[in-house]
Amino acid sequence: TNGRTDMVIQATDGSPYQGRYGDYAFTNFANPDVQQYNLDIALEAAELGFDDILYDYIRRPDGAIEKLVIPGLGDRTPEEAVVEVMATAYPLLRERGVWVGASVFGIAIDRPTQIAQSIPSMAPHVDYIAPMVYPNHWNLGEYDVPVPEDAPYEIVERSLTLYRDALAGTGTALMPWLQDFGGYGEAEVRAQIDATEAVTGERSFLLWASSATYTDAALDPIEPDTP
Repeated sequence: TNGRTDMVIQATDGSPYQGRYGDYAFTNFANPDVQQYNLDIALEAAELGFDDILYDYIRRPDGAIEKLVIPGLGDRTPEEAVVEVMATAYPLLRERGVWVGASVFGIAIDRPTQIAQSIPSMAPHVDYIAPMVYPNHWNLGEYDVPVPEDAPYEIVERSLTLYRDALAGTGTALMPWLQDFGGYGEAEVRAQIDATEAVTGERSFLLWASSATYTDAALDPIEPDTP
């Protein structure tokens, strides 16, 4: 941190909070210099021709809030400080013709304080919300699904329904991250895509595989343009 410990989330002893992230620490979303740095990157990307900015990990570290110190937070909640960053950036990016989205944890829809992601508060400051509803990220019994990893359609359908309802009337689109890893194949990936369409009426989604190898058999082919 080069002495700028105010630029990272801290543990209660003033050291950079690492939690379960090894040698890495979260930058402090409540710090004006950190906010400006991230805004500058987004604006530079827009100037270079990128037409979509998707915020990733715009949140606090998961874990007990009592174990965290967020310098400069003041009387705001962590959720409010995260939204402040987004509210500042959104009009500047939209005036440059850039679409803006935010990746959020699946649990954010009904447990916003666990990671400082309040979906109703974020929605006005993005064009789409991208919840990470990977079936193997849910606990046993979530949304009355006994084993979520074994029921990709059901867990995606039930979790996305909450997002759809929360975003109703906001004009903000819903484009979930779906699981294409952990042994999933064509049937499991396709089940998630079908669940997404059932909830949103659209086949708009993002797939995640850290290997960057995707199950193309589960995807609809792109129809060639007709002359």
